[in-house]
Amino acid sequence: MQMNVTGKKLNFDNCFAVSCSGRGGGLALLWNEETCVQIKSFSKHHIDAEVQMANGRQMRCTGVYGHPEMGQKHHTWTLLRRLEGLSPSPWLCFGDFNEILHPHEKSGGNERNVNSINSFRQALRDCNLADVGYKGYPFTWSNGRFGQGFIEERLDRFVCNRAWSDNFVNDAAVNLNTWTSDHCPVLMMVQERGEEMAASRRQSSRIHYEDMWSPYEACKEIVSEEWSLNNNWQSGNPVYLFRKIAKESMARLLNWSKREFRGRIQNIIIDEEIYWKQRSRADWLKEGDTNTKFFHHKASNRKKKNRIWGIENSSGDWLKRAKDVEDEFCNYFTELFTTTKPSQNQMETVLKGITPRVSEDMNESLEKPFTAEEVTEALNQMCPTKAPGPDGLPAAFYQKHWKEVKEGVLTTCLHILNNQGTLAPLNYTYIAMIPKKGKPRKVTDFRPISLCNVIYRIVAKSVANRFKQILHQIISPMQSAFIPDRLITDNVIVGYECLHKIRHCKGRKNGLVALKLDVSKAYDRLEWSFIEQTMKCMGFSQNWICLVMKCISSVSFSLIINGSVRGVIKPQRGVRQGCPLSPYLFITCAEVFSSLLLQAEQQKLIHGLSFGKELSISHLLFADDSLIFSRASMTDCRNLKKILDCYSAASGQIFNFEKSSLFLSGSVQHDRATAIGQIFQLNIVSRHEKYLGLPAMIGRKRSNFFNDIKLKVFNKISNWQHKFFSCGGKEVLIKAAAQAIPAYAMSVFKIPMGVCNDIQKIVADFWWGSKSDKKSIHWSKWEKLSQAKCKGGMGFRDFSSFNQALVAKQGWRILQFPDSLVAKVLQARYFQNKDFMKAKLGSTPSFVWRSILWGRQILSSGARWRIGDGQKIQIHKDNWIPKPSTFKPIVRPSLPEDTLVAELINEENKWNESLIYRHFNRMDADKIVEIPLPRSPKEDTIIWHYDKKGLYSVKSGYQTALSLKFPAMPSSLMTGKNQWNIIWTLALPEKIRIFAWRAAKNILPSAENLWKRRVIQEPTCQVCKLGVENVFHALVECKAARKIWRLTLFENDIMQTAGQDFLSWLHELYSRRNKADLELMIMICWMVWNARNEMLFKGKRENPQALVAKAEAVLEAYKRVQKPEQVRKESQQVQTQQVWNPPQNGFVKVNVDAATSSEKHLAGLGAIIRDDQGTVIAAAIKISKFNGDVSFAEAEALEWGLQIARNASAKALIVESDAQSVVKLVNNKQGGKSEIFWIISEIQNLMRNFELVSINYTHRSRNAIAHSLAKLALEKCENVVWMGSYPSQLMYLFSSSN
Repeated sequence: MQMNVTGKKLNFDNCFAVSCSGRGGGLALLWNEETCVQIKSFSKHHIDAEVQMANGRQMRCTGVYGHPEMGQKHHTWTLLRRLEGLSPSPWLCFGDFNEILHPHEKSGGNERNVNSINSFRQALRDCNLADVGYKGYPFTWSNGRFGQGFIEERLDRFVCNRAWSDNFVNDAAVNLNTWTSDHCPVLMMVQERGEEMAASRRQSSRIHYEDMWSPYEACKEIVSEEWSLNNNWQSGNPVYLFRKIAKESMARLLNWSKREFRGRIQNIIIDEEIYWKQRSRADWLKEGDTNTKFFHHKASNRKKKNRIWGIENSSGDWLKRAKDVEDEFCNYFTELFTTTKPSQNQMETVLKGITPRVSEDMNESLEKPFTAEEVTEALNQMCPTKAPGPDGLPAAFYQKHWKEVKEGVLTTCLHILNNQGTLAPLNYTYIAMIPKKGKPRKVTDFRPISLCNVIYRIVAKSVANRFKQILHQIISPMQSAFIPDRLITDNVIVGYECLHKIRHCKGRKNGLVALKLDVSKAYDRLEWSFIEQTMKCMGFSQNWICLVMKCISSVSFSLIINGSVRGVIKPQRGVRQGCPLSPYLFITCAEVFSSLLLQAEQQKLIHGLSFGKELSISHLLFADDSLIFSRASMTDCRNLKKILDCYSAASGQIFNFEKSSLFLSGSVQHDRATAIGQIFQLNIVSRHEKYLGLPAMIGRKRSNFFNDIKLKVFNKISNWQHKFFSCGGKEVLIKAAAQAIPAYAMSVFKIPMGVCNDIQKIVADFWWGSKSDKKSIHWSKWEKLSQAKCKGGMGFRDFSSFNQALVAKQGWRILQFPDSLVAKVLQARYFQNKDFMKAKLGSTPSFVWRSILWGRQILSSGARWRIGDGQKIQIHKDNWIPKPSTFKPIVRPSLPEDTLVAELINEENKWNESLIYRHFNRMDADKIVEIPLPRSPKEDTIIWHYDKKGLYSVKSGYQTALSLKFPAMPSSLMTGKNQWNIIWTLALPEKIRIFAWRAAKNILPSAENLWKRRVIQEPTCQVCKLGVENVFHALVECKAARKIWRLTLFENDIMQTAGQDFLSWLHELYSRRNKADLELMIMICWMVWNARNEMLFKGKRENPQALVAKAEAVLEAYKRVQKPEQVRKESQQVQTQQVWNPPQNGFVKVNVDAATSSEKHLAGLGAIIRDDQGTVIAAAIKISKFNGDVSFAEAEALEWGLQIARNASAKALIVESDAQSVVKLVNNKQGGKSEIFWIISEIQNLMRNFELVSINYTHRSRNAIAHSLAKLALEKCENVVWMGSYPSQLMYLFSSSN
């Protein structure tokens, strides 16, 4: 009765109310006469009503009051799930849910329980409800207290289903102010979606090359005709010819596709999957495993998310008409890309401190003519289906039709790069609007991404690939973005240490200050004149500057709004997000800002954080994220503000002070803190929440700081509906996405074990199909799943071990780059006079340092010394013998405690074997004398033992971490290591290989396995009723299964089997059958299992003949999508492997090989040199000591062959070896650390003696003579070189080979 009176006062005609309980609870729904409302159900916690609006449209509204007690909240979520199934109508659900969706929706008090948040999230997902967002104050409830006890939360919200979003304007609710209640009123304006944006003109729609066209012969013919025939690329301007051919070929392809695919898409499974994958942008998920539903769902969601239904202009008005929205976007970007015309004086002021950094050698390497190989490499580095430009041709088009388009692409690109060709005709670009947040309202809420033509991106990528090679020499260590050998984690670690220092700063006169600055539209506002002047001051050549400026200044834009192309903008400034050059140009210009700060620090205008006497840090830059440190004095802060203003005026950059913040040490007084805040117009915070996406400060309750990671994993997995995936899709999803989410944080911090276990549980639930309302059986422990596939696992990660392996990489980088900024900071802070491997925790250590020391445990288990001269290595204490896992002598040698390895090496830099065998155990001595030494003394270096290059990798570190965590692995996992490869090497869809793995592991839900887990009462086979149904019985021995097998070519094999386990049966069959037969056999097993399930659960009996035919058809269809052309080429290569190919005219070919004898401890080396006619120029054999490493012997053979070629006065040669790993090491310019690199460096030095030389891999069959010579060297045990005349034994060998 009281609510009726209140409703009348509020001018509502009708009211339905649920009485309160005491002073709490109570619900009311009010409405007017013109609205027809029918109450469907109600309780003390909800009112559910069906509403018919004035125009006759129906919708559903539900008011909710969630249980406030923690133990009762699940009743609210159960209620929502029950209500969801009652009607498919547009549904708006609102009220006080008494729960938050994100940790940041609570301020003050203890952290909210993550499981409680997850339960709310899961309930909304199960009901297909999504939060509509909010405007105004972020919290809707407070406890009304003051001081530290003040708590605010966002408990009240509106949520809606997809049908609601499709029919009504997707606007956010408004949190209003309140004066009397502890809850704020929340207002939602319901407005039907108009037709204005939907009626947007489509005459300027985009065109796309569809990746599914590629395998079709008709498509290949069109491309071949347009690009290969009657096109003389050398005459005229290739740029205009390229544009003409691209346009005409695209037009022909579109016409062909309309004829070919009209009405057929839904009937072509493979093509449908590729079609939707291209639109979903889910590049981590593979084709050929029937994940079409997921691709379709993801593409639909992506399209809906990017849809623009309206925009708010600068006056606050909401624009809905298509024309108004388009004009708002065009006007904004026209203004954004219009230059502010910085004066010459402003330029000179900021650039006066920039000294030339680009040397003549650098300019020479930048200016040398571009080659076809560089252009090809640039194309191959691109993602095939991402970001097609205005011509509609993605990188996949050029990559898959390279033979046809090669000449046109190379000629056009090299014309632009080397001959100053025009670029403007190919530099027309679309700008796509990507929402930055869930409910974008303003133009600034969208991120403009440039969709450049691929041909332009190839040109820009070629330029960028050269540019980045010199960046580490011209960019200060304060920047780490986009620079080779510098990582984002470097900035995170240094930034964390700096903030940790400020946080624990005590007793300083002025205190310390940290500014976290955000740059608004950083790329888009960068002035072209500033870029050009910066490059001149740095010493870049004029030709290089002209090439770069041509790339960025010849552009013109059009905007893509809801799939339609609108407007034309000719920019005057800015670099494009999406252009390969943009990141490198941005950090080059940011170096000006860095130099200004360094100059100010040198002139004592500002004072950075001091780490010892020689190291001071005033700033850290990572792209457009900046951390600036200084004393908290008024003078320093005013000087810093002047620097910011000066840089902004010259560069066009604008610091967004609304998103920036200021952190002060505790010793700064309140008055001064307020004054400093007024200088910068920044918010003063008690701590920076995050820096580069990670917590900037971590307190004692560490789990609370990493709950966000757990929520992200849960959110990601919950968004993937299980029904969209095959198990193969789930596997890729877990490995490529779910396991990748925590990897960034794990690279720096030790994640609490509880968080890791929770993440593993979330992933395991997804893998086995568990949901909140349905628990599935976990057929195998995570510990076993996290083993490698070759050891019987699935290759999933144990998150704690993976975390330790990632953190260990930071320790490895400290060892390998001792002069890096992060190494210097940590050394100055924690181990000033010590080695990193012996450093201790120290006083007031940061959480980052604690984490790095935890990761160091892995390095201690796998790092050892590579012996150069032995001066740094102690025999008793250090790891130096290449013998895991101790890397130390088994038996303590009879030498003094402080003996160095150098004392075991003689003057010729060889092992003193008599001394070694006298003082060491025989086994240790044998291992020591096999260690390769350099031919001249070198410096000792720490290397990673478990890598061929001696460099630490997370992959090998992870295996070490697993061995530390699980030292006693089950014997079944450790024996027969390669027995599982028989499954994983088969050419079958991943879901069928996983089925075979489960069968081999005996974890299929057979009657016996279900009975063991007490799911069913008896293990009897329900199909044949003749015995216990284990996995082998269900797939092979069952009466119904045998009917199917009798129709296959495996009938005799089946009849000979009885009571085997599935894996043993596979190995037995593999010994008698070929790989193709095994693939078909497992495919039939898959069909047998499906037929068994159809009969048990649906009562359907499958036709055995149809099942066998289906198995063969599915296998054939799968192989069709697995790039048949590549398979054909590989088969052709195998057929021609027996033939040795002579070199091209003017070259000689050197073939080398090694043969080893473990018994004799010798290696034989063989080399033969032949000219382009196949005539033998020289042959040679050599005997060498074998140290147990075959790769080392192969490298020696390679060196021996080069020495013979030099003695034969060869100038241009091709060297071939059948040791692929050695060839890769020689061609790898980055080098490595392991012992083999002593000889690899000798080989690379020898290569400089020739005018032209290439080292190539060849198949063993083409290297037969070199192999025979190597075996001859082992027989003769001598060194011989033949030139001109050859013994009869060799002549017979040469003739038989020919």
